[in-house]
Amino acid sequence: MNKRVCILLYVAAILAASPFAQPAAARDSITTPEIVAASSNFGCMEWRISGACFWLDCGITACSVEVSIKVSHRSPSLVVSAYDTAGESPWVETRALYAAAQLTAHKTQYAAQGVNMNREMPGGKFVNNTNPNREDTHFKSADVIGGPGNIATIASGFGLPLFCPMTDIAPLAPYFLSGIDAIAWTTGTTELIYAASWVPGLREIGDRSLTNPLGNTWGPLFPRFGFLRNPDDVKSGAVIAQRAADIVYKSGQPHIYIRVGNLPGRPDGGMRVWEPGELRENDPDNSVWQMLVPLTEDECEAFGVDDRLKANAWSDGKFDKADYTFNLWRPYSCCEDEGIFITSIDF
Repeated sequence: MNKRVCILLYVAAILAASPFAQPAAARDSITTPEIVAASSNFGCMEWRISGACFWLDCGITACSVEVSIKVSHRSPSLVVSAYDTAGESPWVETRALYAAAQLTAHKTQYAAQGVNMNREMPGGKFVNNTNPNREDTHFKSADVIGGPGNIATIASGFGLPLFCPMTDIAPLAPYFLSGIDAIAWTTGTTELIYAASWVPGLREIGDRSLTNPLGNTWGPLFPRFGFLRNPDDVKSGAVIAQRAADIVYKSGQPHIYIRVGNLPGRPDGGMRVWEPGELRENDPDNSVWQMLVPLTEDECEAFGVDDRLKANAWSDGKFDKADYTFNLWRPYSCCEDEGIFITSIDF
């Protein structure tokens, strides 16, 4: 039995033993192995054969055209956390790696602002003594960390052409830590250069827009900082996670961060890979989210679902300690390298 067949059987065995056969239970933290296990499901992946690639393979005396199958699927590229207490990310290993640096940077920059608030650093429900009507405003810290991957990522590293390696993602890399970006994340002043920070309905998480002012919204994407006015804490966490992830997929943003693709990602494993582009909200073809904390779910969806007329709200049963961690799934396509690339077609 060759190596690729062994790997495929191993992947199948792991997927057959998926943790989602068990009922979900609330949790306040998650470990890296648990994230890998939660990421290993075909429900979010949506694997498919999507086309073919054509290659020129030349020997000493002649050249031939080779064809390889093009596959497409989503992969869990980033793990994004939005949580109340600075330095207390629900992801155990990254909390140990980055909390001290965040707290030091946050305290230094926060003190330099000379802002007098009710707590040393903002976090949780924001109490405004002069305007009780604004007590539905929340502040959350946010981390955007390179995902540890899943069983498919492991298989692609061994050159199994059924799965695409995430060549743009460095595992466990800190693409965005709100404590390092403390001034911008707590004040939002750097975001005032964008029209969407001023115009309601321009970039909403939901279907509300300039042409649909009565549509559903969980909150505005801009300004991309830690405060959000929404009485639903779970949806607040989701919107703030979307804000943080939006930053790292763009160049030249007024924040302290590392752009996705600027660090060496996973090896290509002998594959030609088409990586996802910028993040777009409300578009499941571009990105979907999987909750990991407080509930580890086996479904993925774009944020912003309209639940106003439903018996059960999207956030029902998902509130525990007001700390949230999500997998961000992005679409990848790839072909096995068979020589000099000519072109590809999509079915």
